[in-house]
Amino acid sequence: MRRRGCAPIPPMYHVILEAACRGGGFRCAVRVLQDLRARGCALDVGNCNLVLNAVYDQVSVEEALRLLPDLLPSFGCEPDVVSYNAVLKGLCMAKRWGRVQDLMEEMVTVGCPPNIVTFNTLIGYLCQNGLFERVHEVLAQMAEHGCTPDIRMYATILDGICKEGHLEVAHEILNRMPSYGFMPNVVCYNTVLKGLCSAERCEEAEELLAEMFDKDCPLDDVTVNILVDFFCQNGLVYRVIELLEQMLEHGCIPDVITYTTVINGFCKEGLIDEAVMLLKIINFLCKKGLVEQAIELLKQMLLNGCSPDLISYSTVIDGLGKAGKTDEALELLNVIVNKGMSPNTIIYSSIASALSREGRISRVIQMFDNIQDATIRSDAVLYNAVISSLCKRGETDRAIEFLAYMVSSGCMPNESTYTILIRGLASEGFVKEAQEMLIELCSKGALRKHLMKHFGIV
Repeated sequence: MRRRGCAPIPPMYHVILEAACRGGGFRCAVRVLQDLRARGCALDVGNCNLVLNAVYDQVSVEEALRLLPDLLPSFGCEPDVVSYNAVLKGLCMAKRWGRVQDLMEEMVTVGCPPNIVTFNTLIGYLCQNGLFERVHEVLAQMAEHGCTPDIRMYATILDGICKEGHLEVAHEILNRMPSYGFMPNVVCYNTVLKGLCSAERCEEAEELLAEMFDKDCPLDDVTVNILVDFFCQNGLVYRVIELLEQMLEHGCIPDVITYTTVINGFCKEGLIDEAVMLLKIINFLCKKGLVEQAIELLKQMLLNGCSPDLISYSTVIDGLGKAGKTDEALELLNVIVNKGMSPNTIIYSSIASALSREGRISRVIQMFDNIQDATIRSDAVLYNAVISSLCKRGETDRAIEFLAYMVSSGCMPNESTYTILIRGLASEGFVKEAQEMLIELCSKGALRKHLMKHFGIV
């Protein structure tokens, strides 16, 4: 640019200086500053601050402090709060705490009072060095300078305190936050919760979890990970189930990450054979109508080398059917068959009921025709499930037609079959026909006579 008679424009100064700091160090950057100044370029304090930060990153604090009084004034710039914050960071890194206090007083004197960045920086380094008493002093100073701690600052403080094992102090700060105008967020709670779990202070961890729920603080994947790890390590697998229940009770819906964490927790602690616990989770999810989450849990079980059993699949299929996701239930049936497993009567009945509720009788017949196990094909429970669904839909005529298919398939109706049909006829207003069928079946011994009294016929 110089050879071609082109001078850099102000927006380019920062880019040039940044490149100089990275490539040649702060001394190279200072030479660039001097060159720009000699060419009449109007530098601002932002350009000088960039170089000042490089000074603290690349040389000793003592050398940087010697440069500070001359560096900015030599380029016609007055230090601003950013300049002082760069110096303060260097002093904190060097643990020059007395000089830090002097610098903050100087900032006030020259009209550059400390800002939130100043206090965030100072508190961060104090926590790293375990100087928690000084933290309280700095928090008091903030109010004097009109600065209010932000949530990030509290998270930093809590993290430092917990790492040093001062959990009572951390909990106290957590409790005081609302009085300072801040409600603790999930990051703050997670920090203290992790500290309590690491110290195996189970009772206090449980109390803090209850507090999170009471204050409507939503759990995130970090919370779940902390708790699942803790519960599994301490053999409290049942608490994982209770945790999921608590989450749902408080409107906190578990997601893919939650279930991945649960499975990983079981695997990590050698609890992959805890099939009963996994089944309870699946059962629980289906009862709550969270069938998609149950499917996700099945997938995670497979990915982690834990093969779901027929009971697990049966539970999810039943949930899918009741949720109106019949096609997905059929897909899961195919998965079972392709894995070489033999679906049982319960699985087929769940799908048959769901298909019947949708009026898809031809698909039911197709499924029944494909059943290889003769014992299952001749089980009246399968056919009764379809007949019951049709009667509930007010389609008793189709139920009677399906009865014919039942008999032709080699399965004879039982007492439940006829009872379902009689109730179906009566509920559709065919009371006389229902009574006649009941009397005839009782006379032929197909139904026990006491049922006549049950249906109100003497």
